[in-house]
Amino acid sequence: MAAAELSTLEELTDEVLLQTEPDDRTSPLADKDGVLRAGPIYTALMNLQAEEQCPFYKFVWINHAPPRVRFFAWLLVQGKIQCRTNLLVKTIIEDSTCELCKADAESPDHLILHCQTASQYWAHLGIAVRHASVSQLWLLERPTRIPTQHYHTFLLLCAWQIWKHRHDVVFRSKEPSLLLLVAELQRGSSPMETDCHEKTGALLRPGVQYFVLICSPL
Repeated sequence: MAAAELSTLEELTDEVLLQTEPDDRTSPLADKDGVLRAGPIYTALMNLQAEEQCPFYKFVWINHAPPRVRFFAWLLVQGKIQCRTNLLVKTIIEDSTCELCKADAESPDHLILHCQTASQYWAHLGIAVRHASVSQLWLLERPTRIPTQHYHTFLLLCAWQIWKHRHDVVFRSKEPSLLLLVAELQRGSSPMETDCHEKTGALLRPGVQYFVLICSPL
């Protein structure tokens, strides 16, 4: 097997001529400084898709949440977060039982929407999730008290806090707690401003006030 792979590699490199001069590499996707970055490539790929644009592009990326939350959302809507069902498929663990409720398999939908802790959390916020899926998280019906312009940011922050709470339960031996989860969302609305660009933070501040009001203590 190794000999065959080596033979194939030698055939591919047989006509490659090494030179002493520095490489001269260019790309139409490179920035003005010549650096090739992932952002423009991803945008180009989205534009090259079928006539219908990527359904979650605006929800995930045209959003005022911090970059780490948007990246988490990008994984979430594709069902690729490192929940226990995904870890089981990779044979990293042997049991997919949810760490929060100990009742069902910890899939992305279960963990973020349908676990007992998660469903109580969403109910407290006035958002119905009974038949919802993380693959279409943006379709959750907006309560009238949440401003339209901040709703997607709010949804991402809510999902992010559930994910962080799950990590606290798994890695810091904390007990699942709706009270703690709501308190974490309140605290998370303040660092959210400092993580964003100054202009974005200015746009976000009114939304933060709504988040604090909506997430009133139980």
